Amino acid sequence: MIRIAQSTDLAAIARLLVQVQDQHLAEYPHVFRAMTLLQAQAEIAAALAAGSYIVHEDDRVGGFAKWLVQDRPETAYTSAVRIVQIDQIGVDAGRRRQGIGQQLLEWVVQRARGLGAHRVQLDTWESNVIAHGAFRTAGFVPYHRRLWRLL
Repeated sequence: MIRIAQSTDLAAIARLLVQVQDQHLAEYPHVFRAMTLLQAQAEIAAALAAGSYIVHEDDRVGGFAKWLVQDRPETAYTSAVRIVQIDQIGVDAGRRRQGIGQQLLEWVVQRARGLGAHRVQLDTWESNVIAHGAFRTAGFVPYHRRLWRLL
């Protein structure tokens, strides 16, 4: 079941966020920092109160996503647009490949439709190829590429 996260979910989401952060740290140690459970809880608390987190729960929380609505005004270059951004997503390492991520993504897509959004988007790290497959399965396609050159 997917539902809006509550304050009682804070510890479970923080545990999963630390898992995700550890994965990012292992892949990009020059970008990411280690995160403690207390730091994760502090990062999550405000967005949790705003209703920006959802969780997958059956017997326990198995995954989470943080989503944001962005209204961008028309400019000389682009039309006005409402975007729902998946800012964070994570599934417990021991529960991957069970459809939890797909359920989280679909919940956000349905909520975005209900909010009149033009699209749902997310960013992903190039090294996260397993997640890329899950995103493609959910109907996400690449539309932008960001490159870097480290100095």
